[in-house]
Amino acid sequence: MRDLSQNMYETKDANTYARGSWGYTVLRTVYTEESERLVPLAIDRLKLWTSAWYLHVNRYPMYGDRWIQRQRPNGIVNDELGRRFRVELLENRQRLDLPNMNDAEHDHVKRLCGVFDEWVVSVGGSVDDRVMTPRLCDCLVMDEDSMRCLAALPTDTPPLRTAETEEERREWRSRGDAYLWLLDTRAVRRFNPASDESRFRGWMKVDASKLDESWFQKVSRIDRTGSDEWVLECREMKETSGDKANWFDVVC
Repeated sequence: MRDLSQNMYETKDANTYARGSWGYTVLRTVYTEESERLVPLAIDRLKLWTSAWYLHVNRYPMYGDRWIQRQRPNGIVNDELGRRFRVELLENRQRLDLPNMNDAEHDHVKRLCGVFDEWVVSVGGSVDDRVMTPRLCDCLVMDEDSMRCLAALPTDTPPLRTAETEEERREWRSRGDAYLWLLDTRAVRRFNPASDESRFRGWMKVDASKLDESWFQKVSRIDRTGSDEWVLECREMKETSGDKANWFDVVC
């Protein structure tokens, strides 16, 4: 809440879009018959799990009797952050048609960013001037696989308490396993595939449980330094399928 309050102060004179809230615009890039049913469900599940569980995980960092004594029972701040979480769906069948982001090249991602940039301008933002909120420079992408992962999240979120065993904690985290694609649109525009390190490319997968981390890391650095040159950095990781993918790591 401190970072959000500071950001509200920093944007007080700009009438910044969505001031006082946090979250992302989600670009829908799949338009199959299946997606007509699953996309609304995926958005609802994302909102549910973010407010009911993802924002509370750090209150219960480990498991067992020792950590029961260290848990933080007061979740008022977490509940308020959940209340202020926003996701806004952006759809365009002709220009946002990229059902498999794993196959996306730099030019494909730049085109997605172009649609987002037009949305930014439509809500009073700028794609060239200094920006004080991640809402106007970072966005999410929901492709076919991430849509299915989100839509498959159950409605029964884990209880708000410390897990009794490691197995129970692992099961809770597995139950909420889902992801989206995260785009740092300004980093994407600056990225030169021929010379820049891939970790600075600007598009990556992000665990749905880490959306608050990616957003608040970014906004805290913007507020502290007054610069919007901070980049969402990704790291190549091996997935359970054996394939490698770039995942959100840190803001640098």
